[in-house]
Amino acid sequence: DPARLLSRPEAKGTVTGAVNADFTIADVDAPLTPESVTATGQLTLVPSTIGGLKIDSAKVDGTYARQIGDVRAFTLTGPDLAVNASGRIALDRSSASNLKYHVEAVNIPELAKLAGQTDVGGSAILDGTITGNAASLVATGTMDGSNVSYGKNSALDLDSRYTVTLPELLLAKMHVDATTKGTFIKAGSFQINELTAATTYDGRRVRFTTNIKEKSRELDAKGQVILHPDHQEIHLPELSVRTQGVEWKTVAGNEATIKYSPDSVVLKNVRLVSGDQSLDVSGTIALKGEAPSAALDVKAQKVDLKQLETLLLQNRGFTGTLSANARVTGTTAAPAVDGHIEIQNGAFRTYKYEALVADVDYAGRRMILDATLRQSATEQITAKGSMPLSAFARGTGTHADAVAGDEMDLHITSTALNLGVVQGFTDFVTNVTGTLQADVRVTGSGADPHVVGFIDIRNGGFGVPLAGGTYTGLNTRINLTPDLMRLQEFQIVDEHGRALNIAGELAVHEKQLGAVNITVTSDNFEVIDNELGDVGVGASLQVTGELRRPKIVGDLRLATGRLEVDRLMQLFYDPYATEAIAEVVSAERIVEGAGSAQEATQSALKRPRCLRRRRGPPKRRPPMRLPPRRASSSR
Repeated sequence: DPARLLSRPEAKGTVTGAVNADFTIADVDAPLTPESVTATGQLTLVPSTIGGLKIDSAKVDGTYARQIGDVRAFTLTGPDLAVNASGRIALDRSSASNLKYHVEAVNIPELAKLAGQTDVGGSAILDGTITGNAASLVATGTMDGSNVSYGKNSALDLDSRYTVTLPELLLAKMHVDATTKGTFIKAGSFQINELTAATTYDGRRVRFTTNIKEKSRELDAKGQVILHPDHQEIHLPELSVRTQGVEWKTVAGNEATIKYSPDSVVLKNVRLVSGDQSLDVSGTIALKGEAPSAALDVKAQKVDLKQLETLLLQNRGFTGTLSANARVTGTTAAPAVDGHIEIQNGAFRTYKYEALVADVDYAGRRMILDATLRQSATEQITAKGSMPLSAFARGTGTHADAVAGDEMDLHITSTALNLGVVQGFTDFVTNVTGTLQADVRVTGSGADPHVVGFIDIRNGGFGVPLAGGTYTGLNTRINLTPDLMRLQEFQIVDEHGRALNIAGELAVHEKQLGAVNITVTSDNFEVIDNELGDVGVGASLQVTGELRRPKIVGDLRLATGRLEVDRLMQLFYDPYATEAIAEVVSAERIVEGAGSAQEATQSALKRPRCLRRRRGPPKRRPPMRLPPRRASSSR
């Protein structure tokens, strides 16, 4: 049992074989040393197991004398491992080694178990030569790894050329040089297409020069890691990130330093620049313990948000110039943040504004906010007050009185703002016009907020490309009371002058919508007018009960309704090819172009050929007469 021989329980197994060898000890009365032993012969193993590693057969044939071993043949075969080696290994100081080896680790997890590692995967092939002697033993070779993984990190292909030097046969003096290339690497949340690295390990210092390619983004880093007993240090004299003509990099002559230990992280001279843009981070933050850490300061100057989105491989439509500063104190368990943010000439998709200025303080799970969004010289919205972190949690549906530290006190006011802000959040409406004005105060608790005030919308209008309709005349006032949202009258007019009217009230409590009492009326109101169909709706409906289980009573009628079912189905399925077969592309390009099912559906619904409006003036429909409302009818 190798577990007993090695005093390692994880090596439990059985070893069966035979030894046919001659051993000579120069002086049995003297201490046993490598110089005093001479041996020649063979060692043969038949099927055996060592810690779960199966060995079908193994053979060693060689001699050892005067600290020199001549291996005529060394072979080992098994389902998880195959080894071949032959040559001389010199452990004296005057001879020279020349041992060639070939190792096929088909199943790395089984080998890793022998080293006490369980979260390792993949396979690898090693080829190389051992030269030198006891003064400096050198192993050179190549490694070809496939589907290599460690924890949640993995690489489809990982190749390396390495040189390992062992002066005086001491591991403490080991020196390693390696050049590594990996493809299709997953590191945490990052999907890396290609990685190349030149690394040098010398004692407690690892020097590296690295290039990483991720889709269209590329990173270069040069520096060193210094390993200490109680902490580690990363020194980065050179770091750059670039994509699509945008590049951020460290300042020449400025070495960024990061020291991290189980208790804290210290950042010094971490500064990235791009033209006149800059990002600085310095200070200390505690990771453990109750003692507050020294401050961590973060400062951004003149950062182009569009460039930043490009660098982050995002396209959410943010533009503007960002300047910000923040100081983080406290501990990771109870941080405190004091920050200031300014965005000049900003935009979100098609919505544009002059400036956004905000002061944010966070401490004790409570945020204090003073923010102003200035849309133009005469239009702005402000939010000022405080709120607990519990305000962002999902509602429980139960009443919760405000207790110390959980009170809500936020006041939101605005002048008459351009409704175009809506286009920043959705592309299902276009050409949005009109104004919105609000005066809202939020009180109560984070779990059970109460809203008082009003929201006023005037002269609103918009288009819906999906439906092919254009709507105007949106006028409404929403009055808010602590537990009720009252809609005095919501009116919108289609392009034929037909109105849709909604009025009523909706109960709001504990972040949930409750009882509803709403009236909906319309007379041939157009909801679809494009190549998908032509539908007008007349309605006289009363919605009551709970919003989760509403009761709808009244009349609903479609006049001259037409839906092109074949066109609707073609949005999602077309049995006939209408385009040439696409060219074969690389896996990398496929990954870049991949999208979700939701994105594919939205893309289908936006196909221009299906959403073209009919040319010519809008048609006129005769008014539709609804029958007298019968309280008992439900349709």
